[in-house]
Amino acid sequence: MSFMTWRTAIGGLKAWASKSGSMMLGFPEWVVYAFIVPSLALTAAIAFVQVWQGADAGATAKKAVAQ
Repeated sequence: MSFMTWRTAIGGLKAWASKSGSMMLGFPEWVVYAFIVPSLALTAAIAFVQVWQGADAGATAKKAVAQ
């Protein structure tokens, strides 16, 4: 998710720099990227927290089983 966030942010910056827009309406593409990047970043942050908490829970569970 972090990689996707990074690449999407770069794509959004390139869309903003080139002033590209949709064919039919001429709607700027960078606006769509502006909504996608924060949601991907939030998903990546949640994933990191879950991995961190899961690693701690696994260590605690192993200790409980060993006793």
